[in-house]
Amino acid sequence: MRPLAALARRDPSWGRDHTVVPTCPYCDAPDVHLSPDVDQVRLGHRCHACQRQLPVMISDDEVYRYLPAVVVATVDKLAAVAWNPHFSHLTHGAAYACPDHGFVTFTHGAPGRQRCIARAYCTRDPREWTRVEPYDPAPALMVQDELHLLAEELGTFAAHYETLWQYLCARGSSLHSKVVAATATISDYDNQVRQLYALRPRRFPSEGYLDGVTFYARRDANLTRRLFVGALPSQVSTSGFALLAAATLREELARLAALDPAEVVRTLGLRATAPDEVADLLFAYDLQLYYANKKTDADRVHAESSSAGAAGDPTYFRSECLNGQTPLARIAETIRRIEHESRATPAAEHLGVVAGTSLVSHGIDLDRLNVQFILGMPPTIAYYVQATSRAGRANVGLVFTALGRSYARDRSVFQFFEPTHEYVNALVEPVALNRFSVHGPRKTAPGLLAGILLCDWSRDLARLALAGGRWAARPVNFASAREFQRWLQSAPAAVEDELRDAVGDAFGLGASQLDPVVARQFADTVNKLVDQLVASVRRSPEPALQRALRPRPPTSFRDIDAAVEFGVVGQHSRSLFGVLSGARSPRDDPDREVEPADEGDMGA
Repeated sequence: MRPLAALARRDPSWGRDHTVVPTCPYCDAPDVHLSPDVDQVRLGHRCHACQRQLPVMISDDEVYRYLPAVVVATVDKLAAVAWNPHFSHLTHGAAYACPDHGFVTFTHGAPGRQRCIARAYCTRDPREWTRVEPYDPAPALMVQDELHLLAEELGTFAAHYETLWQYLCARGSSLHSKVVAATATISDYDNQVRQLYALRPRRFPSEGYLDGVTFYARRDANLTRRLFVGALPSQVSTSGFALLAAATLREELARLAALDPAEVVRTLGLRATAPDEVADLLFAYDLQLYYANKKTDADRVHAESSSAGAAGDPTYFRSECLNGQTPLARIAETIRRIEHESRATPAAEHLGVVAGTSLVSHGIDLDRLNVQFILGMPPTIAYYVQATSRAGRANVGLVFTALGRSYARDRSVFQFFEPTHEYVNALVEPVALNRFSVHGPRKTAPGLLAGILLCDWSRDLARLALAGGRWAARPVNFASAREFQRWLQSAPAAVEDELRDAVGDAFGLGASQLDPVVARQFADTVNKLVDQLVASVRRSPEPALQRALRPRPPTSFRDIDAAVEFGVVGQHSRSLFGVLSGARSPRDDPDREVEPADEGDMGA
C-alpha cells in the first residue's frame, strides 16, 4: 500500500487513470480518483469535487475484511474459492474481527509475527481479535447477467463451481442462494439452467397463448425499432464498405444540418418531429458504433476514422477503440462521454466513432447509439442479436450488416437476409452446455476439493474435533498442506468417505433435476479423482495445499489446456523478437551488423 501511496503522490494522474468508478454518485462530477490509505490499508475512491469517500471496495482483501452488502464480480472470481481461505467469509462469515482492519479468520505470517489480512501493516496480536458470531452470512440472492455466455468449456467449469457455491452457502447459512439470471437467448433455457445450476428454472415473463402476446407486453407490428441494411461487397472488405457507408451517412447528416429545419421535415416526411426538434434528431444519429469480429478490423476502422475526424472530412470528430485490452477506466470514460455529450460539445472533443470487438456487444446500453455497423456475421445468431441490440434504444436504430463474400455462411445470410431477420428468434441456437462432460472433472475436481477444505471443513469445529480435542479450539487453515496432512493422519478413516460425499454434493450429483443414471456414472469418475487427489496431498512435500494437489486447481475458468511456453531460438531471433515486442530498440546496438539467419537460428 505504501508504494501505491507514493505513486499517487508522484503522479497525480495515476489515481484518475486507474479509477474503477470515475463519476461521483453524490455530485455527478467526473472527478473521482483512487486514494490509497496506508493507515487503514485501503484503496479507496475519493471525489475531488465534493471531497467525499465513495462506499466502494475494489480489492479482494477489502471485500473479505469488510463484507459489503453487494459484491460485483465476474464468474471467474469463483475460482478464488480454492486459493484464498478467507473466501469463506462470503458463505460462512468471519470468525474474528481485528480492531483496526476488519474481519479475519486465519492468521498471516510466521509464528510469532502472525497478523490479520492486512499482514505487515497490522500491529495487533491475534489475541486482541474479538470473536464474531455470524448470523445467516451467505448471500440470499445471486444475480447472473449474460447467462447465454456460460456455454461450452466455460459453462462446464462454471456449472461445477456454481453448485459448489450453492453447497457452501447451504453449509454456511443452511439455505441456498436464490438465483436470478438474465439472458439474451431464451432458446432451450430450461436445459441450460438445469445443467448450470442443477435447479428447476422458472421463466419470466412466461409465454402467452398467442405469439407476440403476454400478460406484460405485446408485439406492435406497426412499430419499427431497427432498420437492417445488408451488404455483400465484392470490391472492398467489410471494414472498407463500412467506412465508405459511414462517410456517406456523415455527409448526408451534414447536408441536412445545413438546410432549414422545416425543409428537413418536408424532405424526410417526418410526422412526429417538429422543426425545432430536427437538430436533436440529427445529433442522435451522429455517433457510429462498429462491431468487428477481428481486432485488426476494429483497429483499421479506428485509425481511418481518427484521420477523417482530424481532417474535418466532412466534420470534426474523435474516435475510440475498445477491446479486451482496453483499461477499465478508459471504457468507463468513453461511456461517460457518450452519456454527457450534447450538441454544445466542441467539435474537437466530440466523439463520432466507437470501434470495438465483442466487448461493445455487452453492457453498452446507451440512448445515443443509433447507427451501427456489423463487420462480418458473428459466430452465432445469438451473438448477432446481442450485438445489434446496442442500436435503437431510444430512436429507430440503423444497422448496416456487411457480410464477407469469402464465407459461405455470410453469403447464405445475405441471400436470405429478409427471412433471416423475420425469423431471427426461431434461429437462435440453444446454448451448448454439458455438466457431465467426460474431461470436466479432471480440471474442476481439484478446485472443488480445495474449496471444501479451505472454506468449509477448516471452519467446521465439530469436524475438526474428530482428529482430537486440540483441533477444535479454532479454525484451522487447510491452505497449509502440512496442517491438512497432520489432521488427516489423526482423523478416523471415515473422513475420506465423507470427503468423497462432500465433493459429490458440490458437483450437484444428488440434485433431483439431473439424470440419476448419468449422475451415478459421473460419481464414479469423481470418487476416483478425489482418491487420487487426497493421495497426492498425503505424499507431497509441498507446503501449500494447492501446489500439493495433482493436478492443481485452476486459477481461471478459461484455463482449459496446459500452458505452452512460446519463445525464440538464437541471438539473432531474440534481437528481432525484442524489437517487435517493443522490449528493445534497433538502436540499442548501433555498431552491430545484422546478419542473415541460418537454419539453426530460426524463431520457434
